[in-house]
Amino acid sequence: MARDIQIALYLYRNPDYEHVPVDIVTFIDSPNYLNLMGSCWETIKQELKLFYEGNYREAVFDKAIGAGKSFESSIIATYEVYRMLCLRDPQKHFGLAPKSKIAFMNMSIRASQARDVVFGDVLNRITDSPWFNRYGGMNRKKRSVIELAKAVYIIPGNSKETFPAGYNIFSAIIDEAAWYIEKQGLSTAEDIHNNMDRRIRSRFGEFGKIITISNPRYEGDFIEKKMKEAEKDPLIFSSRKTLWDMKVSLQKLPKVSVKIGTTGYRIPRMFHLDFRKNPEKFARDFMAIPSMALEPYFKDFKAIEEAYTKERIRNIWKQGYLLTDENDRYGGSCFIHVDLALNKDAAGLAMVEKYRGNYIAVCLAQIKASKERGEIDFGEIRDMIYLLKRKGYRIQKVSMDGWQSVDSIQMLTKKGFDAEVLSVDRDLRAYDTMKGLFYDGRLLIPKFEPLLHELQRLELINGKKVDHPKNGSKDVADALAGACYWAAGTESYDPQIWNSQTKPALAMSGRVVPRRDEILISN
Repeated sequence: MARDIQIALYLYRNPDYEHVPVDIVTFIDSPNYLNLMGSCWETIKQELKLFYEGNYREAVFDKAIGAGKSFESSIIATYEVYRMLCLRDPQKHFGLAPKSKIAFMNMSIRASQARDVVFGDVLNRITDSPWFNRYGGMNRKKRSVIELAKAVYIIPGNSKETFPAGYNIFSAIIDEAAWYIEKQGLSTAEDIHNNMDRRIRSRFGEFGKIITISNPRYEGDFIEKKMKEAEKDPLIFSSRKTLWDMKVSLQKLPKVSVKIGTTGYRIPRMFHLDFRKNPEKFARDFMAIPSMALEPYFKDFKAIEEAYTKERIRNIWKQGYLLTDENDRYGGSCFIHVDLALNKDAAGLAMVEKYRGNYIAVCLAQIKASKERGEIDFGEIRDMIYLLKRKGYRIQKVSMDGWQSVDSIQMLTKKGFDAEVLSVDRDLRAYDTMKGLFYDGRLLIPKFEPLLHELQRLELINGKKVDHPKNGSKDVADALAGACYWAAGTESYDPQIWNSQTKPALAMSGRVVPRRDEILISN
């Protein structure tokens, strides 16, 4: 009796409603609705409870593979439609023309994937629900969409069909958001999200919801952008979950400690072998930690960590000055490469000294454009090289990339330097030389943060080129690769291994490196 009075009172105070909306947990558990008690993880229920009770307009779920994303999506879709059907006349309530089509949209990368969710998981939720069987009014003859009472629809969509004609989209899920195609620095998922957000807000205000859900791909992908946006926007709910965060049964298993980058984690022991095989892929797939790059060039970053931890190397470049004395010189031959820039933020310079079979990066510099001129001063870079020679470094080779380097090369040559153009971007030779020296433990570097940040984010493009991610850089990494290229080229080589078949690229192991006169330089 008391409940009947509460319902009557609610409907009296809210005349636009035909049914009293229940909360999300009741909707999931109650036999009158989805009847999923015991079938739905408690972690999913609590997550959705926080989202809906927090009155957020948007949610970002950044989750591991197997963490229940599709299941959770189907619940959200069904609940969003249920909330709309609780209204007596949704079109009138939102100021739309009578009988206008109102739709919830499930977006995915491929149309087939979107249809599988809508006509698989979501359809099962509806057909198994007593409430929807009584009030949903589903048209069972429809095949391309789910048509319900009050001209409410659930429709599948994909990255090529942003907005189906004739529908007013009131809420949407953008599934696998990190894996949409990217064009000219903009993800299609981002384009879809922004356009959809404007349409939803203009018609349905705060009632409409956008759910962005995916496992991550790399730092800077769309799901990671939304996670960072959520940190500043109180109206965006965000959740990053590992597989064992969501699957409670895994939480009770014995744990082992692992390290990803410089951060330590505890993972179930049963996954330790998977972690050791490919730490970065494991972190992305099972822990929702994005890769530093789409396809990282360095698969084993431990070799780089060892390069600056096993010997303490001082960088003689500090805050724009050379800090040199006799203790900084090993007495070996030195090789310099400069990655020039004019209007970019910075240029890179590296000097590698070959000493007793090791390669020591004694100087790493990131030269930034002056605030006054807004561009790099090439003369200052040349002066830096002259100073290094005056300080007693035995400079055997200087090279610069092909961009605007001709004048500098000519001036260095007149000063007695062996100088020429070298582009490390044209193939993998310079980078593979550097990688081989890192992996072989013969390249020692100072702990220079700009370089370490660049190395972590280097990407291998189609197996043919090393590049940086969008909004990233590789100025210092390019410089070090070029310097290593010349330094390692002075070694002897094994003709049985270094032949016409292996000549296009340096040995990946770093143990067999050709003489400089055997290296083909593209000018």
